Amino acid sequence: MKQFASVLLLAASLPATALGQSELTGNLGVTSNYIWRGVTQTDDQAAVQGGIDYIHETNLYAGVWTSNYGNGNGYELDLYGGYRGTIGEIPFDTGILMYQYPVANTGDDATEIYGRLDFYLLAATAAFTIDKDGTSQDNDLYLSVGSDVDLGKDRSLTLLLGMYEFDDPALEDYKHFHAALKKDEFVFALDKNDKDRPANSDPGEMRVSVSWSRKFEL
Repeated sequence: MKQFASVLLLAASLPATALGQSELTGNLGVTSNYIWRGVTQTDDQAAVQGGIDYIHETNLYAGVWTSNYGNGNGYELDLYGGYRGTIGEIPFDTGILMYQYPVANTGDDATEIYGRLDFYLLAATAAFTIDKDGTSQDNDLYLSVGSDVDLGKDRSLTLLLGMYEFDDPALEDYKHFHAALKKDEFVFALDKNDKDRPANSDPGEMRVSVSWSRKFEL
């Protein structure tokens, strides 16, 4: 359950386009640590990532995205689609996202619906899991609020606070913080979560990552 809200950072979100213009784009990136919603997805190892996005002139969009995952024994494949518009002067984005792990067979396959509202300097997002690998404990909820600050000279600062609540009592609810300084195609990021279970494989130490990505027309 990964990239999209790298979806929202981003860090890492779906490309924007003007109403009335269809667009097909590709994206390619590398990162020193694939961190999603405050948790490393590659055991603190590097990742190569890329995808394809299509936005129709009606502002309907669809895309596919992939990354190596875990300790190198598999990969993640995300399929998503949605719609962008405005409510009054407030932009919104809503859709559905499927996370799949074809080789690793981790049992983490899931589907969620998501939404985002942009209030001037702040963006509020929500994602709700509607299916999780066939289990009945699939009502996970993720919430975040973030802001992108223009620093000039093609630089920007992203700040985000997120909260993840799980339907499965065996999983630990947590909060996380993300800060990222972006210059052109490069991002320097700090991530911290508050996980504290002794048996947890990803306790809440600060993570530092460096990433590069490029978007191009197809």
